[in-house]
Amino acid sequence: MNRLVPTFFILCLAAILMPRLFSKIPIPTPKDGPVEPSFFEPILKPKFNFEYRKKGPHGSPNSIEAKVAESSVVFDVKSGSGIGSGSIKLKEGNWPKKVLVRLHLRGLEGFSVSNGKKTIQRSDLNVRMLDPEGNLLEGKYLLKNKGYYEAIVPSSLLGPEVREIQIRWVDFYRG
Repeated sequence: MNRLVPTFFILCLAAILMPRLFSKIPIPTPKDGPVEPSFFEPILKPKFNFEYRKKGPHGSPNSIEAKVAESSVVFDVKSGSGIGSGSIKLKEGNWPKKVLVRLHLRGLEGFSVSNGKKTIQRSDLNVRMLDPEGNLLEGKYLLKNKGYYEAIVPSSLLGPEVREIQIRWVDFYRG
């Protein structure tokens, strides 16, 4: 009796784990790997294209790059002249929950973001001045400090129908 219980247990476990050994009914397997349920929609990682002038006045370089994370994207903007604009086009996927624009400038006196129907100016945006490690800095300008300005793009500007936003920046007004 003592040997009968472990033997029965092993046979039951084998029947559960290896159904093909004890069943004459073939178990179908997908040819292309596992099949997702029909209600499952894959979440596409967003992909972006940019339109902007690669060179500013006097040949100074400009760039816009995206750093995409699981639920956020950071657009890094670098502008040699300090004045510029660009379009960010969502080519694939959806806008992440958190969209940030980081402007690597010495100052930021003017900034706006628009979806073509609505434009929000710097004064109505949450813009912070941060050091390279992301710590908040005091003051108004980064003249001798290293760092960047970070603006949160409001979700009210982004939605499933919005496929493009435009940004404009000015480091210092020249007068």
